[in-house]
Amino acid sequence: MPPHLSQSYALSSPIIIQSTENALGHNQTHQGMLFNYLSNEEMELVLSAISIPSLCKLAATSKASYAIVHCHIYDRLTTMLWPFFSNVQEFMAVLASTETVISGSQALHFMMPPYNCSWAPANMDVYTSSKGYEELIKYIGDKGYKMLNDGKKKQNGYTTSKGFGGIQFVTAMIRGDSRIDIIVSAHVSPIVPIFYFHSTVVTNFISAYRFFSAYPLLTEAYRGLINLNTFAPLQGPTPKIQGCLQKYTDRGFDIRYNSITWGIADAASAEIVIKEGEVPHDCHHSYMCPHTVRTTFDRSCMFILFRTVEYTKKKKEKKHVH
Repeated sequence: MPPHLSQSYALSSPIIIQSTENALGHNQTHQGMLFNYLSNEEMELVLSAISIPSLCKLAATSKASYAIVHCHIYDRLTTMLWPFFSNVQEFMAVLASTETVISGSQALHFMMPPYNCSWAPANMDVYTSSKGYEELIKYIGDKGYKMLNDGKKKQNGYTTSKGFGGIQFVTAMIRGDSRIDIIVSAHVSPIVPIFYFHSTVVTNFISAYRFFSAYPLLTEAYRGLINLNTFAPLQGPTPKIQGCLQKYTDRGFDIRYNSITWGIADAASAEIVIKEGEVPHDCHHSYMCPHTVRTTFDRSCMFILFRTVEYTKKKKEKKHVH
């Protein structure tokens, strides 16, 4: 079920919001638009009740909606990161230079409508490679965060074998009530461990430039499929994985082994393309089938390029030997 893993961030899919250099402000007038009759506060309230996948559909209705949605998405991202870093632009630049991504509960919470969301994560998980680890740790430390214990631990909350999880080690850093877990991938790409998560609910990530979700419509509907590779070659989930699944069940997600258990029509409704009537389950081909081999660039994935976001990657000066 996990997608084949791309070593780059150049993902593509039919659900795309591209960036624009001339994004319009919220308070500009657009003839015939519903937003034309709402105050800024009312408009933000409406947008905050909409998930990211549905915002994509709204953005496709007009250039004005496109610009407004872009502004809201980036505002939502800033609101999410503010408790951890006061200078969000600077932090995003570090994500770019270290090729680090945000995943776990924060990425999921970012995707769901905040107005209707009854839960909020307290911590943030970031995934990086060994190449970007030292720069990332230094930056976070400079912002007042302190390492817990010895700094590098293979914690029980993560799968650390390279074959089933792809994690080298985890470093936890705290500052007051804020905690950041830095998960270091055993592979060149930091996104590899994400596709070994316990379920499709958390196969999402935020990079410096974009948001990605492997199962956007299923997740939007508060549904998820269990990832059998999480506990392979065992016969069932470990108590720790069961605890992770229970956490998201308590948050309102319906997580199952197979989409067919929701019913044929139900399972089909989560597909990108919906035909009239019931669509029979196409094993090994349906995007919701746990036996289907997925990729990070197939048509059921979603990624959004953040609007007017430009970061300058920090280039290390080469030392010249005289």
